[in-house]
Amino acid sequence: MPITKIDTKDLRKIIREETAKAVKESLDEELRWMLMEVFLRQAPCVSDDEQKEIEKLCGKKPCKRKAAKTIYIEV
Repeated sequence: MPITKIDTKDLRKIIREETAKAVKESLDEELRWMLMEVFLRQAPCVSDDEQKEIEKLCGKKPCKRKAAKTIYIEV
């Protein structure tokens, strides 16, 4: 197995960059989840009775088309 020499300064730089990248990705993901939770808490809830009334007035369910992307979030 060949031995590769690496300067400790280069190694520290690589570790610093990779750590910063991992932390940034982690924070971005957490922020996305937090913003989604805030958004969902602001969305109005529709009771079963209200939904039946909507369907009765409209003559059909409001969203028959397929969603492009579905995200399930525990709140």
